[in-house]
Amino acid sequence: MEEPVQGRLGLDDPSDIAWIYLDTGNIVVKVRATGASANEIELELESVLGSTSDNLLHDFEKKFKEISFSKSPDSLKATSLFMVLDSFVKKYPNHNLSSLFLQEACLSLF
Repeated sequence: MEEPVQGRLGLDDPSDIAWIYLDTGNIVVKVRATGASANEIELELESVLGSTSDNLLHDFEKKFKEISFSKSPDSLKATSLFMVLDSFVKKYPNHNLSSLFLQEACLSLF
């Protein structure tokens, strides 16, 4: 792949769908399948190893959730969230995650 791409990992209901980012190199995706029968298999993502983009995505989401669920005043949360987004975009200006995060931020404003 020339650039990171978002992929979807899942089975038919009732499985959870996991979004993962794949990029160049060797990537190991570990899933757990559970269910009483072949018709009831549920798939759960355990880990994605070797994908820098997937790590960036999850680190960013973790920071965003920590701020969003903090007991800080909303104005402080908004400033902190903007700083996390701004820092990511400045550090990774050409990564497609930057455009994705900016798009999501703009959509949440309207």
